[in-house]
Amino acid sequence: MNLQQIKANAPDGATHYHQYNHPIFEPVEYARFVDGVRQIWNNSCNEWIDDIVSEDEQSSDEFHPLF
Repeated sequence: MNLQQIKANAPDGATHYHQYNHPIFEPVEYARFVDGVRQIWNNSCNEWIDDIVSEDEQSSDEFHPLF
């Protein structure tokens, strides 16, 4: 997926994205940061949830700005 498609598919409020190259994950994960907490868009529930993955497991630096 190219950057234009990633931006077009971003949910409201998304500020960052991470693109995966692994078949078990969604191809793109959207994130936003609220009061220092990383939240991830949950496609199943269509809502933002606090990320359960720690900063040690996945650095916020892996998420790229959308705009």
